[in-house]
Amino acid sequence: AGDKIAIIDQATGLVGMKASLFVAVCPYSGLLFALAAANEKMPAWIDCHVQALNYLGKVPGIIVPDNASTATYRPVKAQPSRRIHARYADFAAYYDLLIVPARPGKPKDKAAVERAVQTAYSRILGYFDGHIFYSLDELNEAIIIRVDDINDNLVRTDGMTRRELFDADEVPLMRDLPTVAFTEVSWRDVKVDRNWHITCDYQYYSVPFRLIGKTLRARLTNDLVSIFDGDRLVAEHSRLHGFRYRYSTDPAHNPDGDTHGVEVLTRDELLKRASSFGPATIKVITQILKRNEKAIPRGLHTARNVLVKLGNKHNKTSLEPACKQILEHNLAPNMQVIARIQTDIARNHQQQPAPPTAALGDRARKPVDIDKVAGAVFIRPASHYDQVKEI
Repeated sequence: AGDKIAIIDQATGLVGMKASLFVAVCPYSGLLFALAAANEKMPAWIDCHVQALNYLGKVPGIIVPDNASTATYRPVKAQPSRRIHARYADFAAYYDLLIVPARPGKPKDKAAVERAVQTAYSRILGYFDGHIFYSLDELNEAIIIRVDDINDNLVRTDGMTRRELFDADEVPLMRDLPTVAFTEVSWRDVKVDRNWHITCDYQYYSVPFRLIGKTLRARLTNDLVSIFDGDRLVAEHSRLHGFRYRYSTDPAHNPDGDTHGVEVLTRDELLKRASSFGPATIKVITQILKRNEKAIPRGLHTARNVLVKLGNKHNKTSLEPACKQILEHNLAPNMQVIARIQTDIARNHQQQPAPPTAALGDRARKPVDIDKVAGAVFIRPASHYDQVKEI
């Protein structure tokens, strides 16, 4: 509902992500629930439903969602009928409730939540005007404070709060929550990189370095990433959400002194490769590795990307000049800055006029024997007329 909420990346000061506001309401009491989600995809959609039910502490008989593409789809093109997505139906089956999506173009089907959205605009988003949030958790902590204030302190026209009316008239008609909340599970095939990490949804998770090069299976829930080698659990991490390209590293997974038979990505290998470009590239790669001494896998990965992606055959000649500018101007040695400098170098090179070829210059200076050229006509040079003027 409403405009997305900007979350600032503290490292850069720029907008790192834009969160979407999920709003749910009990139509009789007006009890409101709101939560910010990183996106509007199915996992976030279902997680917001689970969080809403946990907030109520009860299970209703019916949920009326908006007719969004996340909730429903059109099985037959150009036909008005829509069907609930299978993953959303699994959620409904787990809680034994009925999902009745609002009809397209019929706002009266969800009049209660339309009113709740207006309340969220004025009493939640309105309070955040000018406020800066640096993480999704920080934003949601501020939202839940506003939600509790709306439900517990804002008095209705009948003299009761939303919470009082909900407890008195709606709770007795609802069922208890199951002991374990619904958890959506997905599986991924992942390959262990040479920096002993696997990638899931743009985030990195470590595994024992002996598994480098192997293809593993990752089981993802909203809170946990479990990594299996066959049937054996080899690593488990809290799932990372929000900003991309973060690392979850277990120190026990790092290489020890004996790496025989395992192709571990090393500092010496990267510096040797950097030497093929020049001394400035060596210094920049050294800076990258030094800046990530406390997060070695991140440094190895970043340094390799600079050498492989920015030093490929298309822009190999511009990597060393770009690194020289990094050092001369004391710029941040990262992929984005180096790539931008390489683009400027390539653009300036294209704008320079091409020098005359040597072949044309030699042809212009070579004397021609006019007597050997058939049908040739002698034309006096400009110097001839200068001599005539002097006479």
